[in-house]
Amino acid sequence: HMMRAGESLLEAEDVLSTNPLFLTNRDDALSELGTSQVEEACNMMMSNGINPSVVKYSLASKCIDAANIVATKMMVGRNRIVPEFTFMDPRGAGLWDGMPLASTEAAIWAMDAAEAGDEGRNGIPPPNDDGTANESLFEQVTRLRQLMSVLETQYSGDDILLIFPDGTSPALLSCLIAGIPLKNVHALNFSPGELREGVDAGNSRALLRKRLASTEYANALSVGRDELRVLRRKREEELRLLAEERSNRSLLITTDS
Repeated sequence: HMMRAGESLLEAEDVLSTNPLFLTNRDDALSELGTSQVEEACNMMMSNGINPSVVKYSLASKCIDAANIVATKMMVGRNRIVPEFTFMDPRGAGLWDGMPLASTEAAIWAMDAAEAGDEGRNGIPPPNDDGTANESLFEQVTRLRQLMSVLETQYSGDDILLIFPDGTSPALLSCLIAGIPLKNVHALNFSPGELREGVDAGNSRALLRKRLASTEYANALSVGRDELRVLRRKREEELRLLAEERSNRSLLITTDS
C-alpha cells in the first residue's frame, strides 16, 4: 500500500521544498488539513480491513507525523513503525527548490512529459549552489530500487504501508511495478494524503489510461509548459547577467594592469 503524507505547512504556503537537509524541519510538519487527510486515510484502511504489519516512512517531518497518526489510530506496534533515511527522499529540484509549489511543480510535470523519455534519464532542473540536488527521474528510480531491495530482504510476507513525502515518488514506484514509461509518471501523481491500496501492475495501468484520457491532466501539462518557458527564460536572463558581470570584471582587471 502506498500513501503520500498529508499537506505540510510549507505546502499550505505554496513552497516547494526538496533539500534533504531541511526535510526534518518542523516548518514542513503536517498542517491541520494534512492531519485530517492522514486520519481519513486511516479510516479508509480500517473500513477496508487493511491492517499493515509494517509502516515504512520517510524521515521528512510530515511523514513522521503521518506515521505516528497511523500507529495510534491503527494500533501498530512502535517496533513496526520503521524510518527510511534516504531511499524515500523526494527528487531534488535544484535551483527551483524554494519556489512557488503549484507553478514550479506544473513546470516539472511538463518538462518530464516532454523530455524525460521512457527511462527518465533526461529532463533535469537547473543546478543550485546550496546543496540541493538537481535530479532526473532516473536518479530517483535508483533510490526506489534500493528501497524495494530492503523491503524484499527484511519484510517478505509483511503487509507494508509506505508513506512518502511527495506525490511523484509513489507514482514512480507504481510505474516501475507496471512497466510504464517514466515520461508518464505524473499522470499517476499522488495528491496530499492520498492512499492507494494494493498497488499492482493492473490497477496502475488502469489508472494511467484514465488519467491520460482526462482533460484535467492535459490542462495541467498545458499550464506547465507555459510555466516552464517562464522559468527557463528567467534562468537564461540570470546567466546572461552573470556573464556580463564577469566580463566587466575581467575588463576592469585588464584596464588596471
